Amino acid sequence: MSSEKRGRKREFPDVAHYKVLRALQRYGRETVASLAKILKMKRSTVNDRIARLIDRGVIKGFTAVVDFEKIGLGVTAFVLIELERGGGKFEEIERALIKKFPQKIRELHRVSGEYDMLMKVREKSLKELGDLLEELRESFPVKTTRTLAVFKSAIEELSHPFDLEEILKVDALSIRNTDIL
Repeated sequence: MSSEKRGRKREFPDVAHYKVLRALQRYGRETVASLAKILKMKRSTVNDRIARLIDRGVIKGFTAVVDFEKIGLGVTAFVLIELERGGGKFEEIERALIKKFPQKIRELHRVSGEYDMLMKVREKSLKELGDLLEELRESFPVKTTRTLAVFKSAIEELSHPFDLEEILKVDALSIRNTDIL
């Protein structure tokens, strides 16, 4: 019986959850048994932590990290979008954008400031990026856009494990007991 079931509440997520998350980020293709060895934890503990992280929605899914250049989508750009006022509800426009450009839009965010949305796109070429922007302006209530083409990405979220010590706000030595930390 777990300590949560016996009445003692554990903090969620705790240090072990963060260790499991970091291990999954770095060694996502490993088996639970291999992760347990890396983490110096029992296999059942690692399995339980992963299940809890999934159940609580911390882990939304498992995915492959794709090298977009190798599949012909080598142009990355961020597009700031200012919408015409009265052009429609944000949710409707977001759904329509995603439906129209499902393979091109990699991220879509509502943002504060001068612009209303920030969209990350992947394209085959600058010409195709231009075509996408033209279609965006023709099909949606767009007042203006600002496009930032990416020359080189030093780090991207899917390839960047979070800083465990910073998140937990503790001394690294107090939690360091594995090679992955």
